[in-house]
Amino acid sequence: MELAPDDEIRSREELAAFVRNLRQHFLRDGDEWENPTLDRFLDALAAWITDAPGWSERWQGVATSRRLDLLRSRTRRSRPV
Repeated sequence: MELAPDDEIRSREELAAFVRNLRQHFLRDGDEWENPTLDRFLDALAAWITDAPGWSERWQGVATSRRLDLLRSRTRRSRPV
């Protein structure tokens, strides 16, 4: 799944496919990445999210109860069993 700069990911399935392709690209061409370690990649990702245009407006468009549900579900899934 190749994305152009203006494309949007509209579902969990599309996001999962994008992340899988991102991983494959890293395995194939990781030495060409600007942030070739997980530490540097996550730091750059956090910086990008902080500066991402329109993110807060889209997030605010989600009802508060739905936001809480999303955060709770992500927290439950990320906890070790």
